[in-house]
Amino acid sequence: LRARSLLVLPMLALLALAAPTASAQRQTTTSTAAAACTPNPEADLSGSLSADGMSGTVRNTSATCAYQVGIAAYRMFDNVIDNQELYDHKVATIAPRTTIRFSVSLPNCKVQVDLFYGNVLLSLKGQRYGDRLLSAKIVGTTYCTRDAGCTLTQGYWKNHVKAWPVTSLTLGTRTYSQRQLLTILKTPVKGNGLISLAHQLIAAKLNVAKGADNTAIRQVIADADVLIGNLDVGGGGYLAPSATSSLTGKLDAYNNGLAGPGHCG
Repeated sequence: LRARSLLVLPMLALLALAAPTASAQRQTTTSTAAAACTPNPEADLSGSLSADGMSGTVRNTSATCAYQVGIAAYRMFDNVIDNQELYDHKVATIAPRTTIRFSVSLPNCKVQVDLFYGNVLLSLKGQRYGDRLLSAKIVGTTYCTRDAGCTLTQGYWKNHVKAWPVTSLTLGTRTYSQRQLLTILKTPVKGNGLISLAHQLIAAKLNVAKGADNTAIRQVIADADVLIGNLDVGGGGYLAPSATSSLTGKLDAYNNGLAGPGHCG
């Protein structure tokens, strides 16, 4: 009997060590609750812009909260904020207790650069960042001009869907919806001359639809459509780069303002 009692006592001690105490359970619950995020971006976030306005730095002092933050550049045509137009922007998620830096491209004219948290404003007409603004700066001295005759690159059209003047285009003999065109623009070339040609052709046709003068590119666009024909762009169609490089280069020059009416901004 005595030997059996000696065996039972160590077993009870082990069970006592293994079972969490009520105090330990309370500590675990408290620790879990403490890790939850209580958003307070106005207190957690701070930001600053570089002297040239091309980059911004955002700091997040929260130990638990992550936020979406961004930088946006708006072209200024006069002193009316509602008339400003989004030129370029970047957004990112900033993790707890981190600092991030990002940049935007600026036009060769007067621009307002805003550093903010939350969603980017695609237009300032009737709306402002308000309390979401972390920093702002005006760069440049000469107001921008609204020149409908200028051109924009494929990168611009890919990232500014709401600026598209049309929602469908014909490439070769096939018509593509805006969604299909965006998919094509985001498709890597990977040695397919058809894709690289389509990237520049989409941009050129959007520029013309926006009002850019097409005198210098009209025949090139027509030749590109003939070359593409009934090929399914993005759906398995292929052209050798050697067959498309000349047309692609001419379209690229037009979209970048090296030929034709010139690049916007």
